[in-house]
This record gives sequence, structure tokens and C-alpha cells, in this order.
Amino acid sequence: MRKLFLLAALLVGAGCTSARVTAKIDGEPVCADFELGATRTKLKGALKRPVKVTVLDGKTVLSERVVLGKRAASDPASVLVVQDESETYTIRFAQCANEFAPQPLGASVDKDTKRRDDHTMYDCGDATVYKELQVEVKSGKPETRVVAWQAPPDAACLGADAAAPLPSAPVPSAPVPSAPPTAAPVGSGAAAP
Repeated sequence: MRKLFLLAALLVGAGCTSARVTAKIDGEPVCADFELGATRTKLKGALKRPVKVTVLDGKTVLSERVVLGKRAASDPASVLVVQDESETYTIRFAQCANEFAPQPLGASVDKDTKRRDDHTMYDCGDATVYKELQVEVKSGKPETRVVAWQAPPDAACLGADAAAPLPSAPVPSAPVPSAPPTAAPVGSGAAAP
């Protein structure tokens, strides 16, 4: 009987915890793929300095993610984790101190380890908060779980400077032929050599 009571208490306690759901980021920037260098290597688009987005319930961090930007407008929005309960959350936007290194497009997969070679670790560094929002979520209403993107101070995409045509080297001009020495006019009194 005691075991049954404990099981019932656990089930009731578990029922009081609201489910974790996602909130999408609306208006995320698009950083298109780009080509770089003389070989025109294709690289993935991303923010040069990504943004760390944090969801806080009071002082408790519910979720955190580093947003790189979409590579195409049709890509799905980045998402954050919130509780499915009527609550107001603080959303904090902070720009990463470290630049994101360009990643090659179309990486290969190691057949033995099944590991892709395009995954690298990124350390955001000290992120500087530039905006905080209050987002009111209503339980069971996904339309309230939308976070408006807040543009960072440095919103440049990787490859933004690579997209501009490279300055061409000056074309050497053909030497201007010098005028041939003129012969002394006949009868000018100049002696012939």
C-alpha cells in the first residue's frame, strides 16, 4: 500500500510540471553561402560575430543558444526552449566577442567513424548584452511563443567583403614610342656625319 501511495505522489508531482516547448526566433538575418579565394572555395553563410540568445525565468536560465543566422530565407527559424505555461520570460541578446570561422560547404563523412569533418567547436567568448525583451507566453498558445530578432551592433555576415569584386591589378600600358630623331633639314648649314 505504501508503494502505491508513493507512486501516486510521484505521478501527481510529475503532472504539476509543465512541458517544455519551443519558441521560434522571428526575423533572423540571412547570411548566404559565399565563395572565397582564387579557387573560389564555397563556404557556409553565417554571422561574422554570432549572437547568444538566453531565455530566463527570473534569474534561472531555461535555455541558451548561439544563433549564426539563416543561410537562406527558406531555412527554418532557430528555436529556444520555454515552459508551456502562462509566464513572462526575459530574452537576452548578447553579441559574441569571437568571430566565427568560415566552414566549407559539403563536407565528407568518415566511413569508419560516421563523423562529418565539417563540425568544429566554436567558443563565443565574452558575450556583450545589447538587448533584453520580455516575452509573455500563454499556456497552449504557440502563437505567443515568438521572439522578435534584435539586430546586434555588428550585423555583418561572413563573406560580406568577399562578395565585392576583387580590385583588378592595373594593366600595364604599352610604352609610348618615342619620336624618331629628326634629321636636320637640308640647307640648314648642319654638317653631314
